Amino acid sequence: MFGNCTSGRLWCLFFRLVCWIAIHEHGIKGLLHYVDDTFNISLSNDLSLYEPYRHLMPTDQSCFLQLLDHIGVLHEDNKQLYGKSLEIISLVVNLEDMTISMSHEAKQNLNEAICDFILNTPDNKQQQPLQAWLRILGHANWALNAFPILKPTLNSSYDKILGKMVLNGIQLFEAEEWSADEANLEIWSDASKDGLGFWAPKHLGAFFSDPILHDHLSFNIFLNEAITILTAIHWSSTLHPVPSCLVIHTDSSNSFNMFNSLHASDPYNSVLMLAASI
Repeated sequence: MFGNCTSGRLWCLFFRLVCWIAIHEHGIKGLLHYVDDTFNISLSNDLSLYEPYRHLMPTDQSCFLQLLDHIGVLHEDNKQLYGKSLEIISLVVNLEDMTISMSHEAKQNLNEAICDFILNTPDNKQQQPLQAWLRILGHANWALNAFPILKPTLNSSYDKILGKMVLNGIQLFEAEEWSADEANLEIWSDASKDGLGFWAPKHLGAFFSDPILHDHLSFNIFLNEAITILTAIHWSSTLHPVPSCLVIHTDSSNSFNMFNSLHASDPYNSVLMLAASI
């Protein structure tokens, strides 16, 4: 049963049931898993002795291992870790500074995979098969957990495989939420055929510019709204101190969706790339 193409799905369904039992029958709240890796946060300092390994660990972790023993799921001593900084699915999660980062080894592996994808094409052709594209995009997409602002760099690659198969997106968690009332700086931006402008009342300043035409085409309101927001972001980055929570008000739902999702096609993706580099 575990030797065919459905083995991964069958395992995930089975282990999801194991986690459900741990949460609802053993009271281990907030338990998460990825394939065969489980992880959780304990708000208690209580430690319990797990007899088979003869060392102390958080009580919930010890309880979960006892559940695995009861079911008959194998596990290893050297993989039972806990602390304020842990490596989870090859990402370093640090609770002290609330960061998710990639280790030097993980960065090096990704860099080597990208170089191999670019330099080593089948039969010395100038293109890679769809399977290779999906593999390298999956690897790069995983890195976005640590560097979500780099998402625009993948937009053109996903455009290349668009329509060739259905892909599900990723979901990133947020460590902190804040409202517009809590922002360090609020800016109002707008664009029209008469010009582009933004206003920062906190600094008693307003800026105005002529509209921008792309490749000598007719006026593009979406592009000009996006460029206005980009300009406002760049201006705010020159302030001292640089605002950590910035709100830019716009009446363009297209621009809002673009910056909110970090996804756009050309020429708008170049605007996102510039914004991400600030």
